[in-house]
Amino acid sequence: MEHSNKFIEYYGAHEISPVKQDLSDLELHYAKREKLYRQLGIPCITFDQKKILEIGPGSGYNTLAFFAWGGVCTLVEPNKAGIAEMKKLFADYEIPTEKYTIKECTIEQADIAETFDLVIAEGFLHSIDNGEEILTQLLGYVKSGGVIVITCMDVMSMFVEQMKRLICQILIKDITDYDLQVEKCVEFFAGQMEKVKGMSRSVEDWVKDDMLNPAFNCKEALSMEKALKIFPDNFSFLGSSQRIFTDYSWYKDLEYKERKNMIQQYQKKRHNFLMTGLNETILSEEDSIDLEKGIRAIRNYAIEYEEGYEDQSLDKIIKKLGEIRHIMSTIDQACEAFVIEVREILEKLRDKKQVTFEKYSTFYTAVGRTQQYLSMVKKK
Repeated sequence: MEHSNKFIEYYGAHEISPVKQDLSDLELHYAKREKLYRQLGIPCITFDQKKILEIGPGSGYNTLAFFAWGGVCTLVEPNKAGIAEMKKLFADYEIPTEKYTIKECTIEQADIAETFDLVIAEGFLHSIDNGEEILTQLLGYVKSGGVIVITCMDVMSMFVEQMKRLICQILIKDITDYDLQVEKCVEFFAGQMEKVKGMSRSVEDWVKDDMLNPAFNCKEALSMEKALKIFPDNFSFLGSSQRIFTDYSWYKDLEYKERKNMIQQYQKKRHNFLMTGLNETILSEEDSIDLEKGIRAIRNYAIEYEEGYEDQSLDKIIKKLGEIRHIMSTIDQACEAFVIEVREILEKLRDKKQVTFEKYSTFYTAVGRTQQYLSMVKKK
């Protein structure tokens, strides 16, 4: 059964593909992709002459690296705007047509009978209602000894962006025209995002994809923990970005419960996804559970606000932010400061008071570790 896909519906409604990358320095673009895949345990040479299935390549900017490394790609992309931009991009960079096949449909609709050396699903599984179902489908396309790469999110990693999105939604609640919403949000975020190190997308594309995209408010994000529980026993962990897992097991200890150990680590370390720049800390099981519950409630109230623009939702968020402050303070001073500042901003916006956002330095500069990558290898 095919579910509705908020990405496709939103992109199609506005005829956009807000995933363009800055290619003014192509070698820098490739270097970023090389670091990502090295963190995932996949050196560039792995792609040479290998068959790659990429689901949701968007406009194809990241796919260019696979071609540079020698890969042959089957690309499944349903967004018409993305397909048009991808074809133009490949033509501009003189990619031979025999190096790729584009299937202009969803993965559910794709007629795929073969298996691949690498299966890559980047940037969408974590935010669609049937992400777990699609992941299970993708496992069948991985060749024996092959690798699959997916992305994950959880309520912790989305927290900073969720709060920025909430404030953004308050500012545009009386604006109905989409282009004017984009303009207002870009104006608001331009000063904040220009100092983000490594930012490769335009502020406008980021606004469209994170601040205004309904898919960001998915019912249940696909966390690393949830993904690890979906993978069957014939898949083993290869790598992650960010790298949060340690493994001190002896290589001869084949009875080691790798997956169980990783999930236990994730539950104690997931708060490190809250914000970039944090040094790793470990929370007690009790604090980790309480913080996750608190942030999950805040996210639900933020989604509730977008649905009705009721100040009652803001009151609930303000209250919950106060309740998680003490745990945030044990993680890092910046985490506590972010909560304090967001509470004050929300109170002022609720009470129709003037807000000088530049005054709130932590809110203004904070960026979440929003998306995590996970690579798994299929046992021979």
